[in-house]
Amino acid sequence: TLNLGLRYEWASNPVTVGEPVFTINDLHLPTTTQDSFVAVRHPFNSNPNSRNFDPRIGIAWDVFGNHKTAIRAGFGTFHEPVTSRTYANNNTSFRPNQPLFFLFFTSDLFPNLPQDPHQIISGRPANSQIAWYYAIPNTVDTAPYMMQYNVTVQQELGSGTVLTVGYNGSRGKNLFLWSNANPPLAFSDQSPEWQAENAASWPGATGQGPRGTVANPFVGLYRNPNFGAVEAVTPTAHSSYNGLQISLSRQFVKTLVGNVAYTYSKCRDNSSATNSSEQGQWAVYNAYDPDFDEGPCSYNSDHVFTANALYQLPFKGSRLVDGWQLGTIVTSYTGLPFNVQNQFGGQYQSATGGATEGERPNLVPGCDPMTRKRDQWYNPECFVYAPYGTLGNAGRNSLNNPDFFNVDFSIVKNTRVNEKLDMQFRAEFFNVLNHPNFYFGSQAYLMGTAGIVTPTEARYQSLSDPAAYRNPGGSICNGGQGPCYTTSTGLSATMPGSQRQIQFALKFLF
Repeated sequence: TLNLGLRYEWASNPVTVGEPVFTINDLHLPTTTQDSFVAVRHPFNSNPNSRNFDPRIGIAWDVFGNHKTAIRAGFGTFHEPVTSRTYANNNTSFRPNQPLFFLFFTSDLFPNLPQDPHQIISGRPANSQIAWYYAIPNTVDTAPYMMQYNVTVQQELGSGTVLTVGYNGSRGKNLFLWSNANPPLAFSDQSPEWQAENAASWPGATGQGPRGTVANPFVGLYRNPNFGAVEAVTPTAHSSYNGLQISLSRQFVKTLVGNVAYTYSKCRDNSSATNSSEQGQWAVYNAYDPDFDEGPCSYNSDHVFTANALYQLPFKGSRLVDGWQLGTIVTSYTGLPFNVQNQFGGQYQSATGGATEGERPNLVPGCDPMTRKRDQWYNPECFVYAPYGTLGNAGRNSLNNPDFFNVDFSIVKNTRVNEKLDMQFRAEFFNVLNHPNFYFGSQAYLMGTAGIVTPTEARYQSLSDPAAYRNPGGSICNGGQGPCYTTSTGLSATMPGSQRQIQFALKFLF
C-alpha cells in the first residue's frame, strides 16, 4: 500500500489598524541609531507563510502475504506557521528613546538599577544608547518546519507474540530562538574592556586592561554602539533526533497480556525552546555562533525502558469475587541533561542591562565532573569561571541528572449491576515503591564562596586578573586570589513525579 499526500498551509501577515509598529531595517549598520526606527504595518518584508508545502508519503508492505511480517515506512514535513504570538511582543509600538537607568552608575561591578529597566524618558543625552530593545528581524521569510521519517519491521513470533523493531528520526529547521542581536564585542586580549562614563570624563574613553582602582564600572561595548542588548527572535535553531525502538507484546493466556519496550536515541539541537531557563536570559549562548550551543536536547534521554502488564484474575462466581483486575506500569530512563552555569554574567555583564546568568564556566582539562555520588552528584571543582569578557568552554547540557525509575500499580473491580449499568471501582498506587527520583532542573549554578581555589595550580593558569571575579555582593572571592564556586553545589535537588500516592475512584458506566 502506497499513500501520497501534499498539504499546503498559507496564512497572511496580520497588519495593524490605526497606530503602526516600529522596526529598524539593519541593526548592524553603524549609521543605524535611535532615529532609524520606521513605521510599518507589519514587521516582515515578505510573508514567511507563503511556501508552507508539506509532502507526505507512507508505505505498508505485507512481505510474504501471510500477515505475519510487515514493513512500514513514512516521511513527512510539517511547518509551523509564523503567527502573531511569535512577534507580537518584539516590535515596539513607539520609537524607543533613552532608558533612564543607563544614566546612573556606581563604582561597584553590580550597580543598583531602578526596578523598571524599560523606563522611557523624553530627550536623549549625547553618546547614549538604547539599552534594551525587543525585535524580530524583518528579513524572516520562512516558517519553522520539521522533517519526520520512520521505518518499522513487525514480525509475529508464534501465537499472541509480536516483535516490532523500528527506526524513527526527525530534523528541525529554521526554529525560533531568543538571541542577542547586538552582542558585546569580543575582548581580543581576554582582559575587560571598560568605558568611562562618569561626570568628569563624559562622554568617556574606551580601553582594555585590568580594572584596578578605576572607579568606573565595566561597560561592554556592543556591535552597534548606538544600542545596548537587543532581544531578537531569530530562525537560527535546528534539531535532530535518531532513535532505535524495540517492543515485544505477548498475550500469554486469555487473561494475561504484557508489553515491554526499549528506546535508544539521541536528540541534539542548539536550543530546545524559543526562550527557556536552560540558558538563562538568552536561548543562545554565543550570538556570533549559534552552533556553539550544539549539544543534547534538554529533554534527551538516551535509554528509555517501559513495561506494562494486565492480569484478569480467574475468579468466578458471585459479584464479590468476579471481575477483579491487576495492572502495573514500570518506567525507567536515563537522567535528563543539565547545565552548569555561572551565577553572574562575564561576557555580557555591563551596566547597560546586558548581563545574563546563562553563561557557562570553563571545564578544567582532564577533570571528570560526573562523580554520581549521593552526597555530590557532580564535582564543582572541575569548573572555573572563564576570564572576564570571554565565554566558557563547558558544553551545553554536558551533565546528566540522576536516572528515573517508577512503578505504578492498580486494582480494578468491575461489577455488572444490571443489563444497562456497570460499576467500576479503582484503587491506583502511583510510585508504589515510594522510590525517590532526584532532579536538579535545567541548570545548576556555581555559587560564590571564599577560600576554595589556589590559583597557582597549573590548571588555573589560563585565568586573567583574579580581581575580575566577584560574587553578587561585590566582594572579591578568596581575597582576590581566585574565582568563586562552592563544593556544596550538586547537593540540592527536587523530586520529579511524586512520592507514593494512592487514589480511589468509583465509576458508573451506562
